[in-house]
Amino acid sequence: MIREFAKKSMKSDEVKLDQDLNRQIWKRGKTNPPRKVRLKLVKDEDGEVVVSLYDEATKYEQNKKGDMISKENKPPEMSERPEVSK
Repeated sequence: MIREFAKKSMKSDEVKLDQDLNRQIWKRGKTNPPRKVRLKLVKDEDGEVVVSLYDEATKYEQNKKGDMISKENKPPEMSERPEVSK
């Protein structure tokens, strides 16, 4: 059903499911798949659609952005901080 949805909404015949998404679907077995799954659909330049879990995709992007921000705005070391008089 996910492949059919991706083909219809992204208008592409080449659809690939992410490994984490596949594990999430098969986690409870063949007879009891999850009723709802949040997806992230990404279409490449070649017309290939990659379907992944929405939560995993956003966490990865946030971590990637967070790493970039933390590297740029590092707090000064203890020896570099000005001393505060009381």
